[in-house]
Amino acid sequence: MKYPLAIVNKLMDVYGLDIKVAYDIACAFMKTLARSSIGGRAEELRMTGVVPAFHGHGHNRGCQVYWHPLYMDGVGKEDFEGCKRCFSEFNALASGTRLASAFHRHQAIEQFFGFWSEQKHIESGSFILNNYKQALKIIKNDGEILSALCSKLKVGPDDFEQYLQAERDYLHSLRSEPPEVALKMDYLKALIWLEEAV
Repeated sequence: MKYPLAIVNKLMDVYGLDIKVAYDIACAFMKTLARSSIGGRAEELRMTGVVPAFHGHGHNRGCQVYWHPLYMDGVGKEDFEGCKRCFSEFNALASGTRLASAFHRHQAIEQFFGFWSEQKHIESGSFILNNYKQALKIIKNDGEILSALCSKLKVGPDDFEQYLQAERDYLHSLRSEPPEVALKMDYLKALIWLEEAV
């Protein structure tokens, strides 16, 4: 964990308050961060962790309700998978550089990231505009549907927060199997063992 801690330390120096750190194992890393020598500073700067959207679906539901971007304030439409997309494009470089000299491999990597950075900068205006339009469309269309459903079900935004907290509380209370479930599982295992023994 020393490398991610060093990266987080640098992020705090550069960006300061309210940083969201996306990491495939943010759920575990944030506990390590809290116990580290920079944990107090991270807490003061209100740093929080996020498990990227794609990877988050591999985590259990208890983890998702705390760490998935869907349940985080301030993340908007961000899926936190930008690095994966960059590295995926970068992988295409391997076939052309694996037999190259160290100098030419380094040169190709620098050219790739120089072009990639320039291309992302050029596309950033369109990207921001398209995301803005898409967000407005989502707010309009989904807002109308949500409003109709809220009226029909007689619920509102405060209820949604309470439902999420209730789910978190319920999943947190299930840290160990209820005795009746554990007993049923033991019985099932015994039946399977008996069937295999016969």
